[in-house]
Amino acid sequence: MTVFFGLEKQNIPTLILGFFDGVHTAHKKLIEKARELNLKVAVITFTKSPFEYFNTQNAPVTYISTNAERAKLLEEAGVDDVYFLEFKDFMHLSPEEYLRDVLIKNFSPRHIITGFNHTFGAQKKGDANFLIARQEKYNYHYSEIAPVKHNGVLVSSTNIKHLLAKGQLEEANELLGRYFSIKGQVVHGRKLGRELGFPTANVLWGENIIKLPFGVYLGSVIFENAVHRAIINWGGRGGEPAVEAHILNFNG
Repeated sequence: MTVFFGLEKQNIPTLILGFFDGVHTAHKKLIEKARELNLKVAVITFTKSPFEYFNTQNAPVTYISTNAERAKLLEEAGVDDVYFLEFKDFMHLSPEEYLRDVLIKNFSPRHIITGFNHTFGAQKKGDANFLIARQEKYNYHYSEIAPVKHNGVLVSSTNIKHLLAKGQLEEANELLGRYFSIKGQVVHGRKLGRELGFPTANVLWGENIIKLPFGVYLGSVIFENAVHRAIINWGGRGGEPAVEAHILNFNG
């Protein structure tokens, strides 16, 4: 898969529009629909959530995945190319301008696919009805994916973040279709665990990644391409909160 930061003109038969935070089970329905066409598939997304630019209350903006993790998950799901755009460069375009000057002129798509609630363009005036109405004008076919629910709960990045913030990992994992994970740099800690016979790896939790409640969790650590079971403590003792992972039955 090729990852682009910015526009690069080329013919892409199938475009999927969306932010894809977490690349959850509903996102995968979009990709499955695109793969059915047996054509090259590209995702058009943004480096930052549009909410960051309209956050009048300055509420913290959190994510399930980093951009690098999103790209990796999209590749695993079957996407050929990903375009990360800067939302601020396009936020003032009307829906017509965004469709015509960004999507059509740069990619000449034959198919455009979005989720049921996807909007674009200034004041969010671009939606499914807008895309349906312009199919003949711009010579593409539009497909919309219906809402996906699990046990009556709408699968969405927002709902998954709410579950994670409350510590409801099993429910969040079901909506994600995988285990929630973080990727971070291992840093030096106070080595208290080593003195007690339980050495731990201290990992930095990304600043903007959604946080779980403080606690002790059973999980896994991927180290040197191997998966190890681990006891993971997430919390703080007089300093910055830290992730401390004790890998079970491991000497390294």
